[in-house]
Amino acid sequence: MIARRGSPGFARLRWLAVLVALGLVAGLVPTGLYVLKPGPVLPLAGAVIVPGGDPAAGGRYLMVTVRADRATALVALAAAFRPSWTVVPRSALIPADLTVEDYLRRAAAQMTESQRNAVRVASAYLSRDVGAVRFEVGEISGPSAGGMFALEIIRQAGGGGPPPGVVVAGSGMLLPDGRLTRVGGIAQKVAAAEAAGATYFVVPREEAVAARSAARRIKVIEADDVREALRSVATAAEAPR
Repeated sequence: MIARRGSPGFARLRWLAVLVALGLVAGLVPTGLYVLKPGPVLPLAGAVIVPGGDPAAGGRYLMVTVRADRATALVALAAAFRPSWTVVPRSALIPADLTVEDYLRRAAAQMTESQRNAVRVASAYLSRDVGAVRFEVGEISGPSAGGMFALEIIRQAGGGGPPPGVVVAGSGMLLPDGRLTRVGGIAQKVAAAEAAGATYFVVPREEAVAARSAARRIKVIEADDVREALRSVATAAEAPR
């Protein structure tokens, strides 16, 4: 059956075509917004190589990340129905005085600094130099894995960690003195950790409320520094589940 011009059926088809066109436009036109989503998860046993270490010792640590994509109007609308997606303005990710290229260079430098701090903090905890630790994290950048790097180095070097079968993810910028501080993206990181099957999520104390709000199954462990994180992981793993 073909709708003729001027008929009710033709009018409905015309409006349907308009709606489809608007939907296509909304799906293509940029908004100046970004959408944060759960990013890739990296098992640290294969990403952190400690000289003389045992990558198979005990349980596992996971590095979790956040993915940031430019948001079209349609994506921004879809984010309202996805609890682990957050729409933010560009300024929430990239300071106004930086270009995207400058921001990416800074994030790469922050990753390098987090690795240096992890080696320093782990060596201080173990009371010995752990040597030339190698990190193989691909193109992942930013400061948020420093705490997990330190925990992984300590685990491989025999300084303690989660027992076999326990999977721990986490986030937190690591300072040279071992303190953990906030970095953001907690809702996305918790969602990524849960999807990867993690049992516990280590987070700086100042982000514990946000982590617990996002958690559905995972147990949140809050800590001010690496030493407290190690103690808390051990205590939580020993408790009945």
